[in-house]
Amino acid sequence: MGKRIIPTNTKYFKYINANSKNKNTIDCVIRALALVTGKTWEDVFTALYEIGLKYKLAMNDKKCFERFLKENGFIKFSQPRHSKDNSKYTGYEFCNTLVSNHKPIFANIGAHHVTAIINKKINDTWDCTYNCIGTYWQKG
Repeated sequence: MGKRIIPTNTKYFKYINANSKNKNTIDCVIRALALVTGKTWEDVFTALYEIGLKYKLAMNDKKCFERFLKENGFIKFSQPRHSKDNSKYTGYEFCNTLVSNHKPIFANIGAHHVTAIINKKINDTWDCTYNCIGTYWQKG
């Protein structure tokens, strides 16, 4: 198995792996929630596990992580669209034009991924800035 290539940081992207063992696995929900809440990966994992167990949901189920976000003071926003042509914002467009403060944002980006946006940068293990932003949650 070859060495993993770490993407280059850019104006709208910062490489960070919130997984405490620096694992490259399918834990984007846990990583993003840890980054936007300032909690450890383990604390988020445990909280999602408890919510999932209580409501019989998978930890990465939208209903599970939305409950977690609400419990942690985040407010849900609809997918942003360009007013001119109703097209979707890419991650870098969103960070460049719509993010006006430094409150953490948890965002759906692309078809099956979530990410953390902190200080106008997507914080993730891969550069997903060219994917479209969907529904997002911002700390209230």
